[in-house]
Amino acid sequence: MPLVLLLGLAVLWSTGCYQSASGQEATSVTAPVMADQATVIPTATPVYVIPEVIVLSVETPVAVTATPEPTPEPVATPWAVATTEATTTATATPVATATAEPTAIPLPTGSPFSASQLLDALAQRGVDYELSELRSECLGEASGAHRYASERGPDFTLWVYPGGDALKADWVLPSSGAASPRISGCEVDGGWVYWNENVLLAFEPQQPWIEAASLRQTIVNAFLSLSR
Repeated sequence: MPLVLLLGLAVLWSTGCYQSASGQEATSVTAPVMADQATVIPTATPVYVIPEVIVLSVETPVAVTATPEPTPEPVATPWAVATTEATTTATATPVATATAEPTAIPLPTGSPFSASQLLDALAQRGVDYELSELRSECLGEASGAHRYASERGPDFTLWVYPGGDALKADWVLPSSGAASPRISGCEVDGGWVYWNENVLLAFEPQQPWIEAASLRQTIVNAFLSLSR
């Protein structure tokens, strides 16, 4: 081995060995003779042999090539499949059609009294009447000539005039007895006819009112109690 050879040469060199690195013996020197003929032991002159520098063969390290890690193959990203949403068909909400209520007939007005004042006076006495139908053949100059109905008794007719003079133009008002109409074609069935300034009340037809004397009197009292 080259390393063992190098170590051997070093040992020989240190002990004064006269052999060269090639193995040949060094030339001996004849010992000189002294004057007393004594033999002088020659002293060997050391010859220093400089060993050749032996260059050890250093193996060139083989470059370790890093094995490249396998590049992961790209995983194909799956395309998102669009889910078709079910189209909801909007169901039209039926619009409730409001049933048109019949337009209420406005109560006739006049001065100083109106139909509403008589109905309020009757309600205070526990009697409920409401406007029923127009008597067009007996309207004359009145702002209203209507029948009024109730579940408690027969109908009566009420004329409402703009003022007292208009009432007198349509009716004969004697000092005693029932009033009678001047209106052409107007007939009043009954003898119970009452007036108060610009309003006139007739209980007709007369026959049903014969048996409703108490109710008739209540209505008369409410009618005559109207005041400014």
